[in-house]
Amino acid sequence: MENSQNKVMCKNCGAEIKEGNNFCTNCGMKIVEDKENNNQTTKNKKLKDFKYTKKEKIGIVFITIFVIIFMIYLLIKQGVIKIGGFYL
Repeated sequence: MENSQNKVMCKNCGAEIKEGNNFCTNCGMKIVEDKENNNQTTKNKKLKDFKYTKKEKIGIVFITIFVIIFMIYLLIKQGVIKIGGFYL
């Protein structure tokens, strides 16, 4: 079974290029893509396809809200923000 990460596609016609071939067997175009570039493309595709689960999204929202409230609290404590004329 072939590994889908090692597949190289022809940029001219889109045909799959077998490993080791320097030319596309469909259109004859020279293949200049190296494995390192192909691996980087695979990593970029995985990053684009990454999605947060619902629980992760809720956690991120709660953490963000907590950090904002904590920062406001610190600003009030330091006297940077006044509420109703009184410092808390």
